Amino acid sequence: MNLRRRQIALGVAAPLASAGWAQTPALGVKRVYIPPRGENSLPIYRYATAVLAQALAVGGLNIELAQAAEDAPQSRWIRQMELGYEGFDISWFMTNNDRERRLEPVRVPLFMGLFGWRLLFVLPSQLARLSRLRTLVQWREVPLVQGHDWPDTDVLRANQLQVVTAPRYENLLALLRSGRAVAFPRAVVEASSELGSLPDLRIEPNWVLNYPAAMYFFVNRKRPELLAALKKGMETMANDGRLRQHLLAHFGDLLKQARLGDRRVLRLDNPNLPPQTPLDRKAWWLQP
Repeated sequence: MNLRRRQIALGVAAPLASAGWAQTPALGVKRVYIPPRGENSLPIYRYATAVLAQALAVGGLNIELAQAAEDAPQSRWIRQMELGYEGFDISWFMTNNDRERRLEPVRVPLFMGLFGWRLLFVLPSQLARLSRLRTLVQWREVPLVQGHDWPDTDVLRANQLQVVTAPRYENLLALLRSGRAVAFPRAVVEASSELGSLPDLRIEPNWVLNYPAAMYFFVNRKRPELLAALKKGMETMANDGRLRQHLLAHFGDLLKQARLGDRRVLRLDNPNLPPQTPLDRKAWWLQP
């Protein structure tokens, strides 16, 4: 599959002539293709690509990160990676059983579990309604909005919460603004940065949703060198504290602003969390 490519800021300033493991002859650098950056997720993207570049280096690979020009929903990226298409080398997703069956996961939680801590985007007109809630049963009367192919959607529905879905971020915001949904759960590391471009919305001040969740790097099965290097690098960085340092350097201020310890916690089960999830590796998880 031939796609147009473009280089991202990380990596070597060399032209991208072809996809996959094409060599840059003068430098001997292998190119690794990752998803294009979404405008609403720049801090997440910067963090993930910084960790990815360092982990591959720690794992022994001299690489150049480049991004595909083609954007696509998560479901399509997963399918392209599953089929082994060139130019779909590594991505990062929330894990579930289906994704681990179809792709190769690197089972080190990239965000150390923080994607399971969810703040709520709401219209100001909905704040009073949500402040009166006290129980999970009451929350089941509140329609939430999520992406149609996000694992979080399945988590919420498994806990008998109402969920309205759409394929793209802009559509999710439209559902919220139209009143078809009351709240839009966002990971604590996403919420504050996204809200800066959403002046009509607020972060609900009293609640946080919590469920066990892991976001991993996933690797195209036709890239075994990538998988081995990334596994070695991520485990090393998680064990020696570098992953935690990266996380707090990027998101420490946001965690303080979120005041998670002052909020009511709506704890949910995640029946789709694979049994191989390393929940026993306490140093790999951050408890806000």
